[in-house]
Amino acid sequence: FMPQANEWIHANSLLYVEEEDALLVMGRYTDSLTKIDRQTGEVIWNMGGPFNEFTELVPGSLFTHAHMSDFWGDGMLVFDNADHKSDETSGVVEYRVDQQAKTLERVWEYRDPLGRNMTRLGDARRLDNGNTLVVWTDYGALEEVNPAGERVWRAQAGADFKVGRTLWIEDLYRLDP
Repeated sequence: FMPQANEWIHANSLLYVEEEDALLVMGRYTDSLTKIDRQTGEVIWNMGGPFNEFTELVPGSLFTHAHMSDFWGDGMLVFDNADHKSDETSGVVEYRVDQQAKTLERVWEYRDPLGRNMTRLGDARRLDNGNTLVVWTDYGALEEVNPAGERVWRAQAGADFKVGRTLWIEDLYRLDP
């Protein structure tokens, strides 16, 4: 990718947590999520990676080479590229996060039904209706899945069309007949 560079973290996701005036930084190569006080620059906590402060309620369930764009006070959705796992099937994982006790629990997941590993990007957002919007970057596809893991719809543009991050635009979803 960049032969003369030595990239050690690959910070690929940055979220602002307004109610706490904090930033969340996802490190893809370090398999970590770091929460930083925006005013002072102090690290509040580290999840995963070499400086992990969280206990996984199911050991070995943490994301690897992940991307994240949906976080709320006690939970988050992560697109887990799964590059460091033996099964290597990419997909979306929802975690329950207890920031005070520093515990993390996997509560829901949706893996690629074809068992593929996607090595770059990917995204997930929880929709107002409780479903999840999933971006399959390498496959040029978007899909909505319900909490039972059933596909509601899928848009396939083809592998030559790469989809990165996405936002849900409510007006496109509620088209008038």
